Amino acid sequence: MFLKNEDFGQQGYVFSEPFVARQQGGDPHVLMVSEIGFNPYTSLLITNGETLRDQQELVAKMVQASARGWRDYLQNPTAVNEHIHKVNPEMDLASLAYGVEAIKPLCLPTELPAEQLGQMTSKRWKTLADQLKEIDWIEPEFDPATAFESRFIDAGQLP
Repeated sequence: MFLKNEDFGQQGYVFSEPFVARQQGGDPHVLMVSEIGFNPYTSLLITNGETLRDQQELVAKMVQASARGWRDYLQNPTAVNEHIHKVNPEMDLASLAYGVEAIKPLCLPTELPAEQLGQMTSKRWKTLADQLKEIDWIEPEFDPATAFESRFIDAGQLP
């Protein structure tokens, strides 16, 4: 419907739907949610307090492997894209190449060194918490400092 009526909008991912729309003759305008003031973290590694407390080495390895995998992929996506295409032929190489270029500035803004990929900040969590409190999605007493743990992603600890 979106491509048939220029008055329609559609939610999608910046790294895929605009590419598909262009392939089908569309000329989409992408509006990032962050452009209107809401900039949530969209991908997170989550664990519980027990695992965080009792299996710190496992948590550290998972966090560091994830960050390293993303850094390596963003620097040289060819082999990964070929593998993704091999296991899912519906994901063509052109779409995957477009996707990585579209997602790079979201994962690694120009002011962020690659070694800091995956870091979270207290300031950003406070902003998110304040916005969610304002619309009554979280309790007013929620402390955003309890929402994340950054010690495993510190730049000095990454391989």
